[in-house]
Amino acid sequence: MSQELTGPHAPYMLIVYVLAEKIKSGELKPGDRVPSVTELVKTYDVSHSTARRALAKLKEMGLTDTVPGYATFVRLPGQELALDTSSARKDRAGQDTLFSPGR
Repeated sequence: MSQELTGPHAPYMLIVYVLAEKIKSGELKPGDRVPSVTELVKTYDVSHSTARRALAKLKEMGLTDTVPGYATFVRLPGQELALDTSSARKDRAGQDTLFSPGR
């Protein structure tokens, strides 16, 4: 399902605006996963470079953090998501430990 982007701004900025509003309204909460490049391409019918640029802008604005090769997340207030450098990606209880707040 594609959503049409309209307005006087570049398409990547319209995606930034939509996602920033979802973050500010609480629809996307700290720690929530942000749509991937592939999901943004399908949702907004834009190129991969446009979707990547939108995600880069959100990070530049301090709204998100990216774990390379994994996902982009809404930034925890006052903290960055730090990559767990251990080789294990799950703890003994089977919980994902790929990222953890504030290191």
